[in-house]
Amino acid sequence: MAPIFNQNNGTAYYCFCTEKRLQLLRREALRLQEIPKYDNRCRHLTHDVVQSKLDKGESSCIRFKMSDKEETFEDLIYGRISYNISLNEGDPVIIKSDGYPTYHFANVVDDHLMKVTHVLRGVEWQISTTKHILLYRAFNWNPPLYGHLPLLMNADGTKLSKRQGDIKISYYKDNYIFPLALINFIVHSGGGFTKDLERHMKPSCYSTADLANQNSKEEKELISRVRKMVEEKYHESIKTGSLQLNTSEEHIKNILHWASNRIEKLDDLLSKNLEFIWTIPKAQDIKNYDASLFELLRTKLKSQDEFSIDRVSTLLKAFCMENEVKYSNFMKTLRSVLSGLKEGPSVAEMIVILGKENTLQRLQLYQNNTRNFLYWENMLEYCEDSSYDKVYRIVPI
Repeated sequence: MAPIFNQNNGTAYYCFCTEKRLQLLRREALRLQEIPKYDNRCRHLTHDVVQSKLDKGESSCIRFKMSDKEETFEDLIYGRISYNISLNEGDPVIIKSDGYPTYHFANVVDDHLMKVTHVLRGVEWQISTTKHILLYRAFNWNPPLYGHLPLLMNADGTKLSKRQGDIKISYYKDNYIFPLALINFIVHSGGGFTKDLERHMKPSCYSTADLANQNSKEEKELISRVRKMVEEKYHESIKTGSLQLNTSEEHIKNILHWASNRIEKLDDLLSKNLEFIWTIPKAQDIKNYDASLFELLRTKLKSQDEFSIDRVSTLLKAFCMENEVKYSNFMKTLRSVLSGLKEGPSVAEMIVILGKENTLQRLQLYQNNTRNFLYWENMLEYCEDSSYDKVYRIVPI
């Protein structure tokens, strides 16, 4: 390897140690339960010895002379950091035997040439910062300011990797994660400290409620995408006419407000237990209660201005007491009328989710269907009781 490094300032030197020798050093350190590190042997070679080895073409790399003193720097996030790097590692390689620079060396040179003034990176790089600052000094350059951010962790405490799960941007798009929501999540991540707010270090963040409340292009796009998502989900049922959907703009906005703290991703809104949000249930054949009871409930709900869960829950309990019906049984029936489901959110929450107009509409639909069903039942009884020789079976259309 031809001489490629100016040793005049004495901050770096050629190293001729073979891989075999380095392996022996590692094994011996592990045997003695010490930290494996280079012993800086070639640092002490004379200029003549180095030149002789280079002339003979011996394989070599270039190592940086590390300071054996404790160095201090001011971290933008963690404050004053002091560290003696020589306690844990020997002189590091900065140019490999093939002539290519190592990461640490290239990082410093590249940042200097790009005139980088501030470096923000994960806290695992904090231990390398002393090495980088020493390299800057060796070149007689001013180092940038460094700030180290807490790591994003998995649920099991391991570090979150950018390659974990091999997730691509298309994954978020396919799962209805919108750009603004993704950016908002990333901005909120990696905090874990209060200085960011005191020093105004973070860009403007949005709460989930802020995102749902935006009267902007993003909101219109979100509503449009949700409508498309729902229509694609129930495409076949709409085509055959076996299903009615409610995808009005006002309804979707109400659903997004309600769901902001209840779902993890947008397509959770298409889960089976939330199907009632979008679909109008088929006619229910419920004989437990007279249809007039639902007319009374409809009138009661229609007179209400406030539709909160607590207010509706109190109203339903009072209604059952006034009309002498068992609360738990009536709630099962009412859930079936409103959603066609046997399980799901509480009936009070279900009413709030649907909103006043949708709830009244579904109660009215049930009443209409009940009247039609009773009409045909009466007609059938009339025909069976008549004196005609033949009995004609009448089936509701």
